[in-house]
Amino acid sequence: MQVIDEVREDFTHLIKADLGSTPSANQCLHGPLVSWLHLKARQVPQRPRQVHTSPEVEAKKRQFPAITQVISSLERGDDMTPYLGSSVRGSKATESTADQLFNDWKINHFHLGRFFEKPDKVDRTQHLLFVLVRADHAIALAGC
Repeated sequence: MQVIDEVREDFTHLIKADLGSTPSANQCLHGPLVSWLHLKARQVPQRPRQVHTSPEVEAKKRQFPAITQVISSLERGDDMTPYLGSSVRGSKATESTADQLFNDWKINHFHLGRFFEKPDKVDRTQHLLFVLVRADHAIALAGC
């Protein structure tokens, strides 16, 4: 992939803002750009969505109250990053193999922790909510 000179500077600024590093002027932009695109693909853009839930998810709302929180956040268009796993948050975020379910089917998984271990991260649990997120709607497929 070749990046033309007119957009190289723009991409370099975007990459630096999200990944903290940037290629030098004479270094190829391909690797950092692909890593940045992997990161961006896994993030959930902030916009309100209509959320549909499967009967399985509805049945588990009482057992896992965080399901209702995640669904409400998707409906309001909140930042979903606190519920996302390390494949969007840390060093693994730029690896193309970080989240195979997302890679193959574009299905995000949200952690169902009840408390925030940091202001921007819910505590990680073995319980997950699997959601197909699209531009204007989301489908909560399964939980736990």
